[in-house]
Amino acid sequence: MTTRRLTLLVLMIPATVIAQSWTKEHVSDALHNASYEEYRLAGKFLAPPQQAKPSAPVLVVHCQPGEHARSKTAGHFEGGWIDIGVKVASKVSESSHKDMIPVDLRLDDGKPQNDIWAVMPGEKQVSIVGSVLLPTMIVAKLFYNKPTPHKEGSPDQVHKIFFGVYERDGGQIQMEFDLPDVTEVADACGLIRHAR
Repeated sequence: MTTRRLTLLVLMIPATVIAQSWTKEHVSDALHNASYEEYRLAGKFLAPPQQAKPSAPVLVVHCQPGEHARSKTAGHFEGGWIDIGVKVASKVSESSHKDMIPVDLRLDDGKPQNDIWAVMPGEKQVSIVGSVLLPTMIVAKLFYNKPTPHKEGSPDQVHKIFFGVYERDGGQIQMEFDLPDVTEVADACGLIRHAR
């Protein structure tokens, strides 16, 4: 009788662990005669926006998968951003004449890092365009904590991205992205160096 009750109690406990995963969509652009893969990963707010209540931040990456021709990498990074869902506190850079915003970043348990990234039109998305590194190097750093292509088969990917920006007329918005396996996305973006 005791064993039976215990079994019933265990069966009644709901599963609450839901793994985050990339969603993938093939996008065709008839106007520019182009197509690419769009990868999206939902994150969560650690310190949510104060002015509005968007559902969740989203990391978006556009990649053009390709063949392993002369290069040791496949694919090409087309662009990417973090969709925050609220207007951020940006200002126009004197050198680039673009709206820019300071970002705080920490990968896994590493040290906090600072950079300045571009803000996209509408001011609710922060583009993966930094002040020092090329966009491809930034994505490589987000995925592997180094700004160079990753060696095929190496298991050392980043597992958590902590990201912070300031909301327009508000405080700092802090976000976390739990990265599942990034191999498919990284390969499609040309971030994996393949052996010949």
